[in-house]
Amino acid sequence: MSKTFWFGLIIMILGLVLALAGPTLIGGNSAAVGDTSVTVSDNSGIPSWVGWVVCAVGLVIMLTGIRRRHVDSDVTVVRDTLIHEDHRPHTP
Repeated sequence: MSKTFWFGLIIMILGLVLALAGPTLIGGNSAAVGDTSVTVSDNSGIPSWVGWVVCAVGLVIMLTGIRRRHVDSDVTVVRDTLIHEDHRPHTP
């Protein structure tokens, strides 16, 4: 397998992880006054469609690596030589 195939496979797996697990970014602020505390958290993450797009790009790269390798190995050069004889009319 070519390097392009393996690179595409890694990208595709990364896309699947992003699509299915979806890492979340958690940011929060807290404030305390006396015995009372207030915490505001913002749970936002990477949308799952981004992971699916990355997965599709990885699949295209993988197929490019397979196709390139397949086409390069099947190239055969055949050279045909056609020899023409010079025909001259007979003179009496």
